[in-house]
Amino acid sequence: MLSALQRRLLQCLPGGGRLSFAALTCRIEQQFLEFIFAQLSLNTAHLRATSLNPGMNCRRLDPLMHIFGPILSAIRDMPLASTKGKARKRHTVLSGARPAQCPDRPRPWKSSDAAAAARDFFAKPRRMAICELVRELCSDDPFDHRCAAEVARLVSQRKPGVLAPYANLLADVAVTFPMEEWQARGYVLVAAAHNSMTHAQRQRLLPLVRARLAEDRIAVRAMALEAFALLAAHEPDLRDEAMEMLESARHDAAPALRCKAKLMLPVVLK
Repeated sequence: MLSALQRRLLQCLPGGGRLSFAALTCRIEQQFLEFIFAQLSLNTAHLRATSLNPGMNCRRLDPLMHIFGPILSAIRDMPLASTKGKARKRHTVLSGARPAQCPDRPRPWKSSDAAAAARDFFAKPRRMAICELVRELCSDDPFDHRCAAEVARLVSQRKPGVLAPYANLLADVAVTFPMEEWQARGYVLVAAAHNSMTHAQRQRLLPLVRARLAEDRIAVRAMALEAFALLAAHEPDLRDEAMEMLESARHDAAPALRCKAKLMLPVVLK
């Protein structure tokens, strides 16, 4: 049984003494006693000097341990406060939030974030906004260039040709992204199609678009179909082929392809 003084000292601990005993195992003689002495407004400097001295007179601490010994035993017998859940909450990465090599990423990138970033792009001075976007697009961080690719697609859809000076760069970036970064590859491909202003640029992009149309992933094919329709809208030689693709996609089993075909049909028919 604890005495009244021992119970009072125990209540001075964080959480009323319900902290994990494991938290006190690191240099327990120094840290725990320093905390108690701080609570009692005693001289902690003297305690530190004596507790760190290998030749200290242990009899000085005998009266203290007569009081604190039962407190330590009581802490040992208490249910350990579980901090596992809290630690997991701090370090858990939500699905799609970021690559594993970037643990400081706070939360996932959502469609609303991309829309807000696109609005910020047009709110900034144009030259500065384009430079920032291109710099992020060429970043080595997969999270950064994936987000930049989506913003590039959105701003290009809103104002085609806004990134026209970097149309060739967009095509090059679309080629260099690895296969597993399929979202970034698709977004940049659509952005490049929106910003290809010359016949040479569109012809340069065409083989890459055809390659994406042959992939198995439906989302990639849907974005490639959009890019092909954008190119065909300015290239009469591609218009018949684009109409056949769109008509076939309208009857495809994949809803994403049917939706994309319905969306891009008026673009080709202009």
